[in-house]
Amino acid sequence: GVDTLLLKQATMDDLWLPARFPTLSVTGDASQGDASATATLRVSPVAAPVAALDVDVTYNRRREIGRAEFSTSGLVFSEGLQPKALWPGLTLLEKVFGELALRGEARFDSEGLIDSGGRMDLSLSSFESDGMQVSGFSMPLRLSSLWPVESFPDQRLSIARVADGAELTDVELDYRLIPKPPGPPLLEIARAGMNLLGGRVRMGRTTYDPDGQMETALVEAEGLDLVSVLSLITSEGLGGQGRLKGRFPVRLQDGSLVVEDALLEAEAPGILRFDSPEAAQTLSAAGDHVNLLLSALRNFHYDTLTLSADKSADGETTLLLSLA
Repeated sequence: GVDTLLLKQATMDDLWLPARFPTLSVTGDASQGDASATATLRVSPVAAPVAALDVDVTYNRRREIGRAEFSTSGLVFSEGLQPKALWPGLTLLEKVFGELALRGEARFDSEGLIDSGGRMDLSLSSFESDGMQVSGFSMPLRLSSLWPVESFPDQRLSIARVADGAELTDVELDYRLIPKPPGPPLLEIARAGMNLLGGRVRMGRTTYDPDGQMETALVEAEGLDLVSVLSLITSEGLGGQGRLKGRFPVRLQDGSLVVEDALLEAEAPGILRFDSPEAAQTLSAAGDHVNLLLSALRNFHYDTLTLSADKSADGETTLLLSLA
C-alpha cells in the first residue's frame, strides 16, 4: 500500500533576535510505499510569495539511499523585491536590480550525506552598499560540495564598474572556495585585475579568510595617472602629466589593509604642477627654502619621480615623494 501526507500550508518563524530569515510559507506532500518514499516541498517568504525554493526528495527504502534536488524561482530583484526581504541580515544592500538562481542536488544514506553539488548564477545590473555604487556584477559559481562548501577551481567574478571614491572598472577575479568547517569557506584568489586611477592593477595569488585575514599578495600596477594617484592625498591646486608603474605587497590584518614598502615610479619624464594658496599660507613661516620649493612645484618638469608608501594595520600612513 501507499501512504500519503499532504501539507496544505504552514508558516515558519525565526525566534532568534534579530531574525535570520523572514516568515516563511511551507507547502508540500509526501508518499511512502514498500520500496520507496517521495516528498516535495515549496518554501516561500510570506511577504514575497513569488520567490520560492522547491525541493524534491526520493528515497529507496530497500537500498537505504536517497536523493534530494532543489532549485529556486522568482528571485528577480526590483523595487518590489529586495534581498533583505529574503535575508534580513542583508540590510546594507540597497537598490538591487538583477537575478539570482540556485540549483543543486545531494545523495544521502542512513549515515548521512554521501555527496552533493550545485550551481549559483548571480547577475545584477546594479546595486548600492554603504555609499558604494556597483554595476554589471556577474558571479556564476559551480559548487563541488554543498557541505562543507567547496567550489571547482577557476570560478570568475566580474564587475563592470565600482564607484566608491576612486572608480574601478573591468574588475575580474578568478578564485575558488576552500572548505573551512565549521565556518564559511576560505577564498583562494588565483588572480585579480581592474582598471584603477587611469591604469591597470593586477594582484597575484593569495587566500582570504572571512575572519579578516589575507595572505600577502603581490600587486603590479602600470599606466597609473600621476594626478589621479596624488589626488588621493590632496586635490587642491594639483595638475600635471605622467604615468606611474610599480610592484608592492599588500595583505589584510584583522580586516585592515596593510601596505609595506610600496614603490611607484614614473614610466617616463613628465610634469607636476602644484599651486596651492592654502599650502603656501600654512608654510609661509617655514622659511625661504620652502617658498622656493613651492614656487618650483608650480610647473616642475621631472625626469624621474618615485612615490613610496607604507600603511600599518592601525591606519598610520607614510608617504614620500621624490623628484629629479
